[in-house]
Amino acid sequence: MRLFDALGKDAAIERTLRYVGSLEAAPVWNDWYVGITRDVSRKLYAERRAPSMRSIYVSVDSAATARDVEKYLIDCHGLDGRPGGAEYPRYVYAFKKLPDTDPPLCSRQEAGPRAPVCDRHRRWPPTADGCVIADYIWHGRRLI
Repeated sequence: MRLFDALGKDAAIERTLRYVGSLEAAPVWNDWYVGITRDVSRKLYAERRAPSMRSIYVSVDSAATARDVEKYLIDCHGLDGRPGGAEYPRYVYAFKKLPDTDPPLCSRQEAGPRAPVCDRHRRWPPTADGCVIADYIWHGRRLI
């Protein structure tokens, strides 16, 4: 597969999760932001100010696939993000939030896991579709 081949839903999810797992042995998933866009260089690097060494984007085969991947990563793995956005998205991107990115790393995340939880991080959804976030298992297949 070439680097810029358009991926289906499962392949895009797997590639994104493997990338995050390759950077952090025990990722804190809500320290990562996921989104969709049509123009990845403008959105990811100019608007979001994402660090190039801590970000990934994948080309997907349709706008519906982009929305499905984004929703899955937010709902099942707890990545930060707001579903929707771009009108005709062809890319799914994810990046490690830092104090100078948009959105920034919140004070709870900077202070560590024992700090008070902000409203945005109260959700930690154990879902019914087979995801076990704490063990990094995705539908019965080990990712790391």
